[in-house]
Amino acid sequence: MKKNPPQSPCPHPECPGCPLITADYAAQLEEKRRIVTVAFEKCFGPGNFPEVEEVVPSPSLLGYRSSSKLALQKSARGPAVGIYREGTHGVVDIPGCPVHSPLVALGVRKLRSLLRLIPSLLPTRRSPAGWLRYAVFTASEEEQKLLVTLVTATGEDEGLLRSLAARLQEEIPNLAGVLVNVNPSEGNEIFGSEWKVLRGEGFIRERFGEVILRASGGSFLQANRAQAGAAYRKAVELLNPVAEDIVYDLYCGVGGLALNLGRSVGKVVGIEVNPLAIADATATAEETGVKNVSFVQGAVEEALPELLREGPPPSIVTLNPARKGADEKVLSVIVEAAPRAVLYLSCNPETLSRDVHILKGSGHYEIALIKPFDFLPQTAHVETLALLSRK
Repeated sequence: MKKNPPQSPCPHPECPGCPLITADYAAQLEEKRRIVTVAFEKCFGPGNFPEVEEVVPSPSLLGYRSSSKLALQKSARGPAVGIYREGTHGVVDIPGCPVHSPLVALGVRKLRSLLRLIPSLLPTRRSPAGWLRYAVFTASEEEQKLLVTLVTATGEDEGLLRSLAARLQEEIPNLAGVLVNVNPSEGNEIFGSEWKVLRGEGFIRERFGEVILRASGGSFLQANRAQAGAAYRKAVELLNPVAEDIVYDLYCGVGGLALNLGRSVGKVVGIEVNPLAIADATATAEETGVKNVSFVQGAVEEALPELLREGPPPSIVTLNPARKGADEKVLSVIVEAAPRAVLYLSCNPETLSRDVHILKGSGHYEIALIKPFDFLPQTAHVETLALLSRK
């Protein structure tokens, strides 16, 4: 891959977060297109699927990340707020991360300064199961507000946390709120099940495409807001929806695609397992007066068959699962429902190609388009939209 001159915009060469940051951007895009192509070749064989289109470039290459989940750790040089070195329990402190949005960068700086006053809260490399473990920053570019979530190992000493939250509010004038999440597990999951609002509100509102969504601290939001909005607009354009369409949006999250599609179709039903995301999606629909979009909380593989038994079949199915892809039972039910179009948005080309191969292998669908988007410049990650049409 072609490299830029040695000067890097990142002052943290030991950080593994942006491995392509010294690469020419055109080369980054070509590499991501190659990654998607190789994934489809593994499942279909060369030449047995439509050519992967050029990657849609991100409008911003730096300062685009409006959400960031960072580990906390005490070090000899003070609080480390950053990400783990690969294969270690050591946190790389990243006070000047160039891909953080200005609001996220402000939050990181202010939290680090305050943690210098109370270093006893932080874990160490030798004792990784410390008390204050992660900080999650979620910015609204629409409202210019910042939400901070502090993840602790226990729910003890709430008074100290409230004091920290109050100081954050003093230091960050545009703070939407501060939440605490309690996660006693030492596994890889960042969030536990216990949530509490310490200051302000427990959510932000952010624009995705043509809709302003509500999102709480426990709901997933794409870090690159502008690029996610572009993908949603492209999805609506490709589906060419009409008023008679019924859409099932699977793994719908906070309802970004469902609510954008709801502007053009007769009915949308979103299904999502995360109750916090469903609460946000439902609140957005209610606040905006949307009557034709509803949401169901539950595992997609369980809720989808039940909905199909109770109501009319969808003419369009959209899905945006996590990296592991869709449950095979879900794919079988989609084929049985026989929608005219299936639109699949994925952050993992391997599971996307696997699932598209299953849908096409049913004999009822053809691949109409494979369109990658660069949601995370300077990294090897690529988001891909695949459209299948019924024969």
